[in-house]
Amino acid sequence: MRSRAGIAPQLANVRLQASRIGASIGAAGQPPTAAWDSEGRFTFSNLLPGRYRLTLAGPRNVTMPAIVSQTMNGQETVSSGIEVAPGTNADVNLILAIGPSPLSGRVRTASGQPARDLFLILFAREAEAWVSPAVRVFATQPDQNSQFIFRDVPPGNYLIAAIRDVEPNGWFDPELLKTLAAGAQELMVVDGNSPEILVNVP
Repeated sequence: MRSRAGIAPQLANVRLQASRIGASIGAAGQPPTAAWDSEGRFTFSNLLPGRYRLTLAGPRNVTMPAIVSQTMNGQETVSSGIEVAPGTNADVNLILAIGPSPLSGRVRTASGQPARDLFLILFAREAEAWVSPAVRVFATQPDQNSQFIFRDVPPGNYLIAAIRDVEPNGWFDPELLKTLAAGAQELMVVDGNSPEILVNVP
């Protein structure tokens, strides 16, 4: 594991989690965790065969980095996850962005009035990234001036869509994201500050 600058990250109390992709929340208990050494090396022992997503966990008062690249055998696996096969070792390389990008913009309604009771859903363009635990799906609401911001968004290709009447955390439903994707706006988040975006809603 290394940062964008090419050095091993030095983050106290921040650990890697390996969460089983597609497992029900709470079904398998607390995901196994691993720390990394001074050279950025980490090891998970005794993972059961299956597909896993690596995430970072740490204290609430710590600004968390984001995994912006994850390769296994030369293949990018951020969206698809890591396949653990019986009797084999998975050699995974991670690159972290210590300061994930904020993404901001505003909503423009057809009536010109402030957008109310509206959620903006930002999600990875690749459908394989929507399966739980989804780490590239975000939601926010515009303020009274129709402005919004998503914080700590890893770089990558995304879709953004507006929706009303959604249950809390309902935006993690892959079927809902599939429906939203048909009319969503494409955008790219880059390192640093991405340009502000405009979202038009009826």
